[in-house]
Amino acid sequence: MTHGFQRFGIILGLLALVAACGGEIHRVDSVGYGYGPQKGVTLAQMRAAIESSATGRGWQISDVKPGSFVAKRAWGAGKHNIAVTVSYDPKTFSIRYKDSQAMGYDGRFIHHTYNDMVRDLEESIQTSVSRLKAQGSAA
Repeated sequence: MTHGFQRFGIILGLLALVAACGGEIHRVDSVGYGYGPQKGVTLAQMRAAIESSATGRGWQISDVKPGSFVAKRAWGAGKHNIAVTVSYDPKTFSIRYKDSQAMGYDGRFIHHTYNDMVRDLEESIQTSVSRLKAQGSAA
């Protein structure tokens, strides 16, 4: 019976090792983050606040259109990169997965670094947007 417990322990240990070697993969955070600053904030104010937050966190901005842009972030000598689409209006913004390289994305799950970077971007944007004042109001 002791021999059976030893085998069971070895099998459990191997399973734990295989699970640990798989790397941390988390669900892709791809949801809209509604945020409503006070009434009277313009689209231009939202754009400036959001772009400033993104570039301040090391994101490169491209494909700028009214109400949206693509933000890209690369590291590891360019080996790893992610791209998100940031959409916004005067009351809300959203961050959605667009593309990635060397992040283990399989259509549902992605490396935790993606989620960490998107959360950091989201928090920075929320802080900037929360400080916006209606155009023409006292600061």
